[in-house]
Amino acid sequence: MNIEGAAALARAWLTAIQYSRHYGPDHRATAGSIEELFITMRREMRTLGALRIEADPHWLRIDTAALPVEDQHAGPLAAHLGVRRIQALTLRPEVTLNELATVIRLLAVEPEELIAEGGLVESLQKAGVRAISVTESGDASTPVRAARGDDPTLIAASALDQLMTDVAKAQPADLARARQAIEDLARAFSRTPLPIWHAVAARSHDELDPIHGVATAVLTMAAAEAMEVLERPRIDLGIAALLHDIGLAMLPPPTRGRERTVEGAQDSWRHPAEGGYLLRDAEHGGNLAMVVAIEHHLPALNRSDVLPQSQLVSLADYVDAMTAGRVPAVRRLTLDGVMDRLLAGEGPKFDPVHVRVLAAVLHDAAVAGADFWS
Repeated sequence: MNIEGAAALARAWLTAIQYSRHYGPDHRATAGSIEELFITMRREMRTLGALRIEADPHWLRIDTAALPVEDQHAGPLAAHLGVRRIQALTLRPEVTLNELATVIRLLAVEPEELIAEGGLVESLQKAGVRAISVTESGDASTPVRAARGDDPTLIAASALDQLMTDVAKAQPADLARARQAIEDLARAFSRTPLPIWHAVAARSHDELDPIHGVATAVLTMAAAEAMEVLERPRIDLGIAALLHDIGLAMLPPPTRGRERTVEGAQDSWRHPAEGGYLLRDAEHGGNLAMVVAIEHHLPALNRSDVLPQSQLVSLADYVDAMTAGRVPAVRRLTLDGVMDRLLAGEGPKFDPVHVRVLAAVLHDAAVAGADFWS
């Protein structure tokens, strides 16, 4: 989910709760706001499946998009959930309008009253709501920080999502934020790599989701570190990997959906050139990012006249794209399957040294506890 979609959902949730508090659950204005929320939510859930809303002291997370509490709607909604001891809400695809109206009615109740009745979990059970689950916290004063509240992979995904949104709106792209996110990600990876490997091992994202850019960056930087690339050029590589598909944001959605690694690289694709054009004058590692954006699909077209950096990002991009998918049925290959193919010389002609290094990196991460293969 992009930042714009998450912001629209936060606004719709807060509006429905406020209308229920001010006008009562049976007022037509309340009913209208709940119907609008339901329509907005169902539109997002067509592609997401289940929808998760999670609050901590700094962020409101809706799916993979993180909204800061300084946001005019995310902040009040996070605080509203926190004082009711609600850390997260998960709405499954089968949720009905009546079930949504029930949870809005309960969230509009004063926190002391809701807690005295056993909290939201018990209240939903009593009301017969089955498609909405709740993760409760133990503190009724502020939202409790979620386990992933400081997750650098999600912060980097949020930064990329905002960049893509800005580019789609023809607004300036804040590459400084991307650099900061990658620097933080690299530092976290150096200290405690396993949590980041766990995030990469979760294959439940689509190639067009921001987390694909983050996973590509992690795979790229991990392989570069194994090849003893120094920190500064490794960070630049990570930025280039994060931004490799930024040109997609400049395309209309139907075209964007066709220009995907899983469809097979085409020399007529527009997004590599669009991305390179966008990054041509960029600071903060933009020169390398520009070249990588232009070249990242060329190895899949059996072109060898590309930078080694582009070759490495292209490999990471391919491995993540071919093994990701919101549901297992749409994933073309498993991670071990794609690496076995590449090690056997099948598929795109990537640099064989890069392939062996990445295979070794993934093997070592799996030995350390990352579950890539389930």
